[in-house]
Amino acid sequence: MRPGVKLDETVKSTLKDAAKKLTGPQKRSFMAKAAEDYFDGSARNAESYLGWKRQSVLFGLHERRTGLVCVDIYRA
Repeated sequence: MRPGVKLDETVKSTLKDAAKKLTGPQKRSFMAKAAEDYFDGSARNAESYLGWKRQSVLFGLHERRTGLVCVDIYRA
Protein backbone atom coordinates (compact mmCIF):
# COMPACT_ATOMS: atom_id res chain seq x y z
CA MET A 1 0.00 0.00 0.00
CA ARG A 2 1.20 3.51 -0.66
CA PRO A 3 2.92 5.11 2.32
CA GLY A 4 0.43 7.08 4.36
CA VAL A 5 -2.62 5.64 2.56
CA LYS A 6 -5.05 3.79 4.77
CA LEU A 7 -8.28 2.22 3.66
CA ASP A 8 -10.97 2.54 6.29
CA GLU A 9 -13.49 -0.24 6.73
CA THR A 10 -16.14 1.63 4.70
CA VAL A 11 -13.89 1.84 1.65
CA LYS A 12 -12.82 -1.80 2.02
CA SER A 13 -16.46 -2.85 2.26
CA THR A 14 -17.41 -0.82 -0.80
CA LEU A 15 -14.58 -2.26 -2.91
CA LYS A 16 -15.39 -5.82 -1.84
CA ASP A 17 -19.10 -5.34 -2.53
CA ALA A 18 -18.47 -3.88 -5.98
CA ALA A 19 -16.13 -6.75 -6.89
CA LYS A 20 -18.73 -9.32 -5.82
CA LYS A 21 -21.28 -7.82 -8.20
CA LEU A 22 -19.02 -8.09 -11.24
CA THR A 23 -17.88 -11.16 -13.16
CA GLY A 24 -15.21 -12.16 -15.64
CA PRO A 25 -13.16 -9.49 -17.39
CA GLN A 26 -15.09 -6.63 -15.77
CA LYS A 27 -14.31 -7.96 -12.31
CA ARG A 28 -10.63 -8.47 -13.10
CA SER A 29 -10.41 -4.98 -14.58
CA PHE A 30 -12.02 -3.46 -11.49
CA MET A 31 -9.75 -5.40 -9.14
CA ALA A 32 -6.67 -4.41 -11.16
CA LYS A 33 -7.68 -0.73 -11.18
CA ALA A 34 -8.21 -0.79 -7.40
CA ALA A 35 -4.82 -2.49 -6.95
CA GLU A 36 -3.17 0.19 -9.10
CA ASP A 37 -4.94 3.05 -7.33
CA TYR A 38 -4.59 1.91 -3.72
CA PHE A 39 -1.74 -0.62 -3.63
CA ASP A 40 0.75 0.57 -6.27
CA GLY A 41 -0.24 -2.32 -8.51
CA SER A 42 0.52 -4.96 -5.87
CA ALA A 43 -1.71 -8.00 -6.21
CA ARG A 44 -0.25 -9.34 -2.97
CA ASN A 45 -1.42 -6.29 -1.02
CA ALA A 46 -4.85 -6.42 -2.65
CA GLU A 47 -5.06 -10.04 -1.53
CA SER A 48 -3.94 -9.22 2.00
CA TYR A 49 -6.12 -6.17 2.56
CA LEU A 50 -9.22 -7.05 0.55
CA GLY A 51 -9.19 -10.86 0.44
CA TRP A 52 -9.16 -11.00 -3.35
CA LYS A 53 -7.42 -13.87 -5.13
CA ARG A 54 -3.95 -12.73 -6.08
CA GLN A 55 -3.99 -14.67 -9.35
CA SER A 56 -7.18 -12.90 -10.48
CA VAL A 57 -5.71 -9.49 -9.68
CA LEU A 58 -2.48 -10.39 -11.52
CA PHE A 59 -4.49 -11.57 -14.52
CA GLY A 60 -6.45 -8.30 -14.50
CA LEU A 61 -3.25 -6.26 -14.26
CA HIS A 62 -1.85 -8.18 -17.22
CA GLU A 63 -5.03 -7.59 -19.24
CA ARG A 64 -4.91 -3.85 -18.48
CA ARG A 65 -1.22 -3.62 -19.36
CA THR A 66 -1.50 -5.47 -22.67
CA GLY A 67 -4.96 -4.35 -23.69
CA LEU A 68 -5.87 -7.96 -24.49
CA VAL A 69 -8.92 -9.19 -22.62
CA CYS A 70 -9.44 -12.92 -22.24
CA VAL A 71 -12.98 -14.17 -22.54
CA ASP A 72 -14.09 -16.74 -20.00
CA ILE A 73 -15.86 -19.82 -21.34
CA TYR A 74 -17.29 -21.54 -18.31
CA ARG A 75 -19.71 -23.68 -20.28
CA ALA A 76 -17.00 -25.43 -22.31
